[in-house]
Amino acid sequence: VISNLFSTHPIGHPVLGTEQAISNLSISDLITFRKKFYNPSNYAFFVAGNIDNQKILGLLNHYFGEIEFGQKNSNRAGVLKMPDKKIFIGSKDFNQMKFNLSFFIDQVSFDEKLALDFFVSMINVGGASPLFQELRIKRNLIYSVNTAYYPGLDVGYFSIVMNTSSQNYEEINKLVLSIIDQTKEDKNRFEKTKSMM
Repeated sequence: VISNLFSTHPIGHPVLGTEQAISNLSISDLITFRKKFYNPSNYAFFVAGNIDNQKILGLLNHYFGEIEFGQKNSNRAGVLKMPDKKIFIGSKDFNQMKFNLSFFIDQVSFDEKLALDFFVSMINVGGASPLFQELRIKRNLIYSVNTAYYPGLDVGYFSIVMNTSSQNYEEINKLVLSIIDQTKEDKNRFEKTKSMM
């Protein structure tokens, strides 16, 4: 899901790297990487308590002052663009399928992250949640549904994952988008979620 959603952006790469990339690493590559990124321009030190500022600066300069400065590491890992392909289907001969509807979220403020996290609860917390009620109780289209917002430093994603035996994922997709639209305007649901949280 992540590699499909984020395409060539670094966040779509496996955190541990691919088997090919790791097996091709040399000691020289590791030393170059360390010199480039593990240097004072990328360090952040936090000191708390009853301290002597000059003593701390003296210690830092003593132990880190001789290290060469390398490349400043930016928090933003590259330009994020919408993937060209919108639907990815992996077929296997199973009675059930996992349907994942995900949206990438570009860099947002802390308040917007809180709002997205709150909306996850609004749309899918408890048996009375709009997604569960409509898709499971009323229509019997799914077995389970999980919703989450995964914030990142520069990008994140909002994901709704459902288990279903229905092959009509297009109908489920339309219903989910409709439920999202209805729920974001639902003042009663907003107040209920607020009191639950």
